[in-house]
Amino acid sequence: LAAALAFAIALSLNDQLTGTSDAAIFAIAPLLLLLTQDPLVLWGLTDRRRYFPPAVAVSGYLALSAAAQLVAGFRAGADSLLDEHAREALYLLRNGGCLLVAAPGHVFFARYAWNRARVSGTMLWLAVPAAAAALILADLQTTRVAAAVGIIMAVAQFVSMRRVSEVGRKLI
Repeated sequence: LAAALAFAIALSLNDQLTGTSDAAIFAIAPLLLLLTQDPLVLWGLTDRRRYFPPAVAVSGYLALSAAAQLVAGFRAGADSLLDEHAREALYLLRNGGCLLVAAPGHVFFARYAWNRARVSGTMLWLAVPAAAAALILADLQTTRVAAAVGIIMAVAQFVSMRRVSEVGRKLI
């Protein structure tokens, strides 16, 4: 429980000192690895699931931060002309779509980190170009970071699944 409190305090300090820096979540999220050391409160969080909380924290933080930036950017242009509304709507659709397209890599990795649920390699390799498109097309830096992390998570999951398959084949 102390790890969760330390994580919350670190997020609060990040907000106050840096103005919600996206890079800080990568330094703060490893604190959640300590949650596996508390079997009384979080009994379902075993050593095999230790990477689930940091992965969900990084994904959730980036998604919420990008969504907040989208809403703030859309509200900032609320009293402009009709032509500006069309540009703002296009901005919202493009960046919101890029955020949604970057999400499958995060979701697949979180499911894999929780229960080792296998996803076909085809699904993972379809998630990578979609996230790469989001990486290129997004205007928000946070959405680009989320897309890059989605690519890294999909590749890491694919490599891990291949490694498990190879070890399993060697045992047989």
